[in-house]
Order: sequence, then structure tokens, then C-alpha cells
Amino acid sequence: MNRIKKAIALTLGGILFITSLTPSASVLAEEGMSNSNVETTNSPEVFYSLSSEKQREIIRAAAAEENIYIPKYPDRGVGNSAFRIAQYILKNRTKITNIIGKVVGRKEAVNFGEALRSMEGPLRSIDRAKKGGKDVIKKVIYNALRSVGVPSKNANVTAHVITSVIDALV
Repeated sequence: MNRIKKAIALTLGGILFITSLTPSASVLAEEGMSNSNVETTNSPEVFYSLSSEKQREIIRAAAAEENIYIPKYPDRGVGNSAFRIAQYILKNRTKITNIIGKVVGRKEAVNFGEALRSMEGPLRSIDRAKKGGKDVIKKVIYNALRSVGVPSKNANVTAHVITSVIDALV
């Protein structure tokens, strides 16, 4: 199990795909920013400081560019259980990887696809267990990142961003 956690942590730590997430012009306009401010708005800390609805808007904008519609769910809506998230990831690996590729590029999409393949076993375990919340997934990602030496704050922010992306997609 530790070997799987280390593999997941290494892959996730290597890609950090969210750090290069570029919001669309419409989202930037809502936030009162221009494209010249993109460098300061695409860090995990800034993304984390936005409201959950703004985070979802950024993710929806990236998916819309890929011609994928993500419905607007309320904070307490669909997608809060680890079971539903695991099912969605297992069913839509290609769709998720395509969105990542559209947002941050081909190389990161390939790395992300490899990360999803390495996470398939733990996701199937969650899928079989049918219990737990998205905090379970966040905790697994956080612990895996910490086990390979990622600082606590960075691991927490990265785990939050990854679960926010997954939550918006579910």
C-alpha cells in the first residue's frame, strides 16, 4: 500500500497541473482582472482563496473550451461522496485527461493520464466500499504528497485544488 501511495504522490507531485491553470477571459472579467494578471491568478494559493463557485467557474470555462458541459451544482449538491467521485473518474478518465490537456498542455495530460492509471486500484477500492466523503480522497492525496516530502501547506493546497477540480467535474 505504501508503494502505491508513493507512486501516486510522485505522479501527482510531478504534474501539479493546477498551478498552470489559466482562467478564461470571462472569468477574469468577473474577477475584475485582465489577461496581464494571469501570472498572479494561476497559483494554487490564489485559486484556493477564491470562492468555491469561482473555482468551479474557472474549471467550467476550461471544460467549455473542450466543448464539455459541466452543470452548475450547489455546494451541497451532487458529487460530494468519494464513491461518486471514484465512479466518475473510473468512467471518464479520457474526458478528464482531455480537459487537463486543453488547460495545461499535452505533456501534463500524459503525466496526468499515467497518474490516473496508477490510482486505478485505490479508486476501485473506494468504488467497492461505497462510503466516505471527498475529504477521504483529499486526505489520501495529502498524505501521499507528505510522504514524499512535499511541505504541509503545499500538500494541503494541492490536495484541495485537485479535489475541487474533481468535484466540479462530477
